[in-house]
Amino acid sequence: MSEQQQTGAETGNENARRVRKLTASVRGFVASGGGAEGARGAVEHVGRDVHRIVLVGADGRWGDLVAASRGEAEAALREAGVEVVESLDGEVANRMRSGSYEWNRMAGLQLRG
Repeated sequence: MSEQQQTGAETGNENARRVRKLTASVRGFVASGGGAEGARGAVEHVGRDVHRIVLVGADGRWGDLVAASRGEAEAALREAGVEVVESLDGEVANRMRSGSYEWNRMAGLQLRG
């Protein structure tokens, strides 16, 4: 195996490890929020090598995770059985519910300047 092939294999193994880790996190979230059946996930580009997964559970709770690529993010959502949506508007946005954690955090950021 050439050095280039070995480097490619190592990169592939690292990508697979990150997808497995993201998938476990997504599964944990949806299990606590009504299951994968009603869960939705959107992937947003944040910056260089950074993509944000926004999850909306069947119960309206939401959360987010960070992935190194859109491909890894979408693979994790699919493997967890979560429907991937293009954006968080319409029906998905209407289901989102902010809890006390989000409200306190938003107020705290405003109070601290």
